[in-house]
Amino acid sequence: MGRANLIAAFVLVLAGLIVVLQNTQHIEARILFMAVTMPLAALVTLTMLVGMAVGIPVALALSGKKSKKTENAHRPGH
Repeated sequence: MGRANLIAAFVLVLAGLIVVLQNTQHIEARILFMAVTMPLAALVTLTMLVGMAVGIPVALALSGKKSKKTENAHRPGH
């Protein structure tokens, strides 16, 4: 199992490197009232990190609620 995880991590890093190398052109992104110029790869990476920062806590919160419901369902008298 450890070797499979290592191979998967290598493939993901390689894919990320390919995306970065192919998207070096600068773009102008308008965020609220600001205009920011940055490489497209940086914008994609920033978007991914923001998505993870929001998605992981939400997934953990939802899985915690689900496990509490499951615990109550297995108790006698509920």
